[in-house]
Amino acid sequence: MAGPAGSSAALWEVTAYETVRAPMTSEPTGDSGPPLLTRVTRAVVLLELELWSVTMAVGAVVSEKTREQLLSRNDWGSAERNRLVAIWAGVALVGLACAWFAIKRRGEPSLSRWVRLGLPLIPISWLPLLLETTHWFRNPLQYLVILGLGGLVAERCFRAALEEWTPPSFIRRLLGLPARKPWLPLVVVACGAALYAGYTGWLSVLFHHRFGSGAFDLGIFDNVMFNTLKGNLFRTTIMFSDGSNSFLLSHSNYILLLFVPIYAIYPAAETLLWIQAVGLAAGGIMLFLFARTQIRPCYAAVLSLAYFLYAPMHGGQFYDFHWLTLAPGFVFFLFYALAKNRPRLIALATLFLWLLREDLAPGLVVLGLALLLSGLRPKVGAWLAGTSAVWFALNKFVIMPAFGTWWFANLYEHLATPEEKGYGSVVKTMLSNPLVVFSSLVQEGKLVYLLHLLVPLALLPVRRLPLAVLVLPGTISTILTNAGANFSIKYQYSAHYTGYLFSAAALYFRELLAAAPSGAVEARTVLARAGRARAPAALLALVFCTVCHTSAYGVVLYPKSFVGGWFPVTFSLTPAEKRQLEAVEELRKFIPPEATLTTTTRDSSHLSNRLHTWAFSHSQRRSDYLLINPSSFGLGPTNKDILTTLKTNEYGLLKKVDDITLWKKGHESPETRSELKQLRRRLGSR
Repeated sequence: MAGPAGSSAALWEVTAYETVRAPMTSEPTGDSGPPLLTRVTRAVVLLELELWSVTMAVGAVVSEKTREQLLSRNDWGSAERNRLVAIWAGVALVGLACAWFAIKRRGEPSLSRWVRLGLPLIPISWLPLLLETTHWFRNPLQYLVILGLGGLVAERCFRAALEEWTPPSFIRRLLGLPARKPWLPLVVVACGAALYAGYTGWLSVLFHHRFGSGAFDLGIFDNVMFNTLKGNLFRTTIMFSDGSNSFLLSHSNYILLLFVPIYAIYPAAETLLWIQAVGLAAGGIMLFLFARTQIRPCYAAVLSLAYFLYAPMHGGQFYDFHWLTLAPGFVFFLFYALAKNRPRLIALATLFLWLLREDLAPGLVVLGLALLLSGLRPKVGAWLAGTSAVWFALNKFVIMPAFGTWWFANLYEHLATPEEKGYGSVVKTMLSNPLVVFSSLVQEGKLVYLLHLLVPLALLPVRRLPLAVLVLPGTISTILTNAGANFSIKYQYSAHYTGYLFSAAALYFRELLAAAPSGAVEARTVLARAGRARAPAALLALVFCTVCHTSAYGVVLYPKSFVGGWFPVTFSLTPAEKRQLEAVEELRKFIPPEATLTTTTRDSSHLSNRLHTWAFSHSQRRSDYLLINPSSFGLGPTNKDILTTLKTNEYGLLKKVDDITLWKKGHESPETRSELKQLRRRLGSR
């Protein structure tokens, strides 16, 4: 990584388009190319594939039945199937006729050139089927394998066409805009970030108002923030059934202290959701700033826009709120600091990641070791790996245990030895029996998860072994565990990968651009055209894969198939949901701020901005007030917890609004007996 003294060095020494390139060899001459018959046969075969793909696409677009048959059914009748075979045969004859006519008029070189220019028709023709989101959402493994292979094919098709294509003058002027107006790509990315923050922030708040969030986890984080705002640092009650305790025994999100002033403006769960949306959007801008040090600004802008469409990021954002979800922006900041070789920025970015969450430090150890062992930035790598390892050990095994124990070590129990438990036992297994560890990774669910992460990026981050190392930081907290949620894109854990994978993609493009020839003489050779086309072809393949994947699994382009956490996302309040929301706000007025409160799960995050609150299904605590909403009945042990709390007959009905009841300890009212009898019947108690 070391660059010239005093320069703004890129991560791998210098900026890609400023790299001194080796001269390219001249185009082969004489009879070194394939024989004429081979060239003609290749052109005809490719032409037939193009015509077949276009015909299939037309059939898929025109007929829903044809689309279903091509995807899964395959129950055409004999007459129907024979008719289709006849159509394919006719298309083949048309292709042969076109090839013969082209060769007759202009010769084989003209046919080959036009066939290569038409190769993008093949991947484009598959779009009507690849964008059939309902089908593919139910068959992720098939889809991801097909899309991954399709991305590789698409890249080769785009590359072949670009080798033959000379852009018209208006395209060249358009492509030259970033050079004449260097601020333009940043403006485009900033506008994309603003749109992303506004759109997803509004949708996540709406999802919360639809009672799609709950005590775990939005209620917990809101309760922690409120208590911290009131001077009770990291205190939460909603997380524990036996009273208040420190949140630090589970996760060390020290960074929340920096956001308390923002939360103080409007202390409620909605503020956290907006912080999450804006933080993810800002990550896109930070990605652009880093990528711009490695590749051309237009490439960096496209990569940043692909980040906003990245479906694994959407799942975490719509599963309540987590500080971990904000990790990509801080990872991009670290890569930017490394690229600029700014020690103070490197230290600041590292500190932010340490404070964000405890399990981000092992990823920094991996990154530091990669920098050290590769020789790119050995001193920085040694410092990053060493300090992160020390901080992780101190924080995870000294500071956090001082506040109590939590169950997260159980996520690795399949790697623990029979006689020992905890993280130490897992480390011993990894060192002494690596085959057992590897066997635990070879599961369909974990393969699907990794494909979800890599296929939208056209597998670019793992095409070079040095870059594939950047996949490792996320594995420790995801596929090494035995918890399905940890390796699912519906939850926040994909944030362990996002920053590293997009950074790896930027570095891959830098390698391609560095190998591209420059100069008028070299640009006319075959090898030069091939080298020049590699980077834009890879970028087009990335766009192809990203758009297809996010249409099936993301929230931006086609939200109907999107699921964040446990619940499908819809984008309007039903009349019933609106009445419930108004009822909860009405009942809130009858609960004193200092009183203790226990609520049903889906209501907890709407009432968690208080000092003392618990949730049924996680607690049977006899608080001063109980808020019971039938929409949460049946969730976990909710019914049992409510019945256990009410069986003492200590509570009286204080208020009922739209089937949601508020009970007060020691209160008496005429309606209590009948309401209690009805409630017990609905909860399944005789």
